[in-house]
Amino acid sequence: MLKKIIILLILVSFISCGKTILSLITPKDVENSLRVMNRGNDTIIYLPMVHVAKPSYFTQVKSVIDSLKKENYTVFYESITLQDNYLTNDLDSATQKELFYKLRKFRKMLGRFQINDLTDDNNKSLPNYYKNSSFISQTNSLIGLDSLDINADVSMTELINAQENIYGEIILSDCDMKTKFNEKYKCKKVNSFYSINSFRDSVAIKKVLSAKKSKSLLIYGKGHWYGIWPYLRKEGFKELE
Repeated sequence: MLKKIIILLILVSFISCGKTILSLITPKDVENSLRVMNRGNDTIIYLPMVHVAKPSYFTQVKSVIDSLKKENYTVFYESITLQDNYLTNDLDSATQKELFYKLRKFRKMLGRFQINDLTDDNNKSLPNYYKNSSFISQTNSLIGLDSLDINADVSMTELINAQENIYGEIILSDCDMKTKFNEKYKCKKVNSFYSINSFRDSVAIKKVLSAKKSKSLLIYGKGHWYGIWPYLRKEGFKELE
């Protein structure tokens, strides 16, 4: 079971809204939702992503990404990952135990267990509105991302460390230990706004700026804009109307 979880696990960003809100926040015209920022000869375009949406939305997203790649934009994207040493079928017992606790700590931060398909009916921990028959889940291939594009996010371990550095060790309860990953999560969460949002926002911007590209496309969750923009403004970027 643990091996299957490792293979399937692609941790992405998170949407905290109901079905109606999810429909409302999904841009009808992706191109017009872009945020364009300039600083001298440098341009950063922010594409506000919604990770569960109708197929037509992702078709638009792919079209925009393909177009900007042809204009030599370097693509940075959002995706919380496992470390490479976890992505193997030959984990020793100590590493399996480490992963066992980390996955549960992460779930305690998020309040649900996320795998690659956010509309999976078998995953009862996911919100029901994700499972509307008209919605599908984002994947890298669906929106045209490939191995040349740059992950501007953090690993699960980095995220947990950021949380514990501020708030102390995440203590797992009996509820956390007994609740299976695909079961409804009814245990007490921890306050993880800083690590899930502010910490990741700062990391994303640092990765984009440190790459020193004149044309950058940052694909990140729509709600992260309000954390990311202040960092860019501080670095001298101005948003184009």
